[in-house]
Amino acid sequence: MVKPSREGRSRSRSRSRSRSKSRSGERYRSESPPQRNARRRYRRKSPGRTQARQSVKEKAAQHSKEHDVVVLKMAETIKSKVEEMMASEAIQQRIQLRLKEERAALEDKMTKQLEDEKAKLIERKRQEQEERQRKQLELEKILEDNRRLVDDAQKKAAADKEQRETARYAEAVQTDSRPRPMGIKLVAD
Repeated sequence: MVKPSREGRSRSRSRSRSRSKSRSGERYRSESPPQRNARRRYRRKSPGRTQARQSVKEKAAQHSKEHDVVVLKMAETIKSKVEEMMASEAIQQRIQLRLKEERAALEDKMTKQLEDEKAKLIERKRQEQEERQRKQLELEKILEDNRRLVDDAQKKAAADKEQRETARYAEAVQTDSRPRPMGIKLVAD
């Protein structure tokens, strides 16, 4: 809870407390509060302090520029050394050797991949051929069963027809079996 006090006093107390813990605050502990306030006012109003801040900013900017220049010089140095090394015959031979090894490895990998794909394709075609043959055999079996059923039906129909004809013939023979006079024809007057 903040006690009501004169304007600015609570602020200066809180600042003096925080500064009293620092090393610089220990130097001025023997001063009376009005002297400290006067010194603080002097610091706040002094143009030298803003100049000091500006000089710190300028130094930081200059340091940043110097850092950038050093980085650029290092980058150029590294670039020139890399170009110099790349131009040497030994490095070129090493690069060619590595490229040759990588090409061979890539060719082996591609050959293996193509052989795998070829094997998969052959297997798929074989399965499709087997499926077609299986379906063809099923179709032939169904057609053979249908032919057999048609033949059986035709034989049965022929047997039924023959049996009916035999029955009709037997019936006709029975009706024709009554005695008829032979050779005498009766004429009605």
